[in-house]
Amino acid sequence: MNKNLAIKKLNQFAKMYSENLLGYRLLFIYQDITAINFIEVVFSESNFKHLTGVDSIINPNPFFSACLNQKLSPNDFDFSADGTTALKFQVLDKILAIHTTARYIGDYNCQRPRLITDKLVGDYECCLGLQLNKKYYSPNTILKSNISKEVYRPARKILASLRTERFSKEYSELCYLKPNIRISKLDLPDALIDILDQSLLQ
Repeated sequence: MNKNLAIKKLNQFAKMYSENLLGYRLLFIYQDITAINFIEVVFSESNFKHLTGVDSIINPNPFFSACLNQKLSPNDFDFSADGTTALKFQVLDKILAIHTTARYIGDYNCQRPRLITDKLVGDYECCLGLQLNKKYYSPNTILKSNISKEVYRPARKILASLRTERFSKEYSELCYLKPNIRISKLDLPDALIDILDQSLLQ
């Protein structure tokens, strides 16, 4: 992959990130071992650069702005020496729609010596690493890998994915619902009921 093609892709990725994830919180509801559980994920401008896998002396926020405004030049970045940039580019478009594409979630099994993350969410093709920061998780890596190989088995099935504006109190936008599932029929914990729009519970 040459840099001109990479810039074109980075511009597209920044646009997708801006439209799908930036300024939002995502809610993943999943079936844990004995009960239904959930996590919330927030996305900021500073997360984008690391997800792309490129090396750049430009700080994360200006890097995202340069990509979004189509002002990135070939001199502004390099491909990662370990070859991971190309792998991430192959699945990044799917990751940037993670609110609709994720089907499984699990705790990272720590089998990769250079990777530090807490949870992974994704499917059998790729997954997004999430790191806990107080109440919310933030994205910190992308793997082109079957999630079942990266988490403590078995991976948990996602029952529903929802999205809301970052500072909204409740979730009302349903992005994915497992077939034959109704949220109102699930035995939800009180903490989850408190952040769902009442229309989803009827």
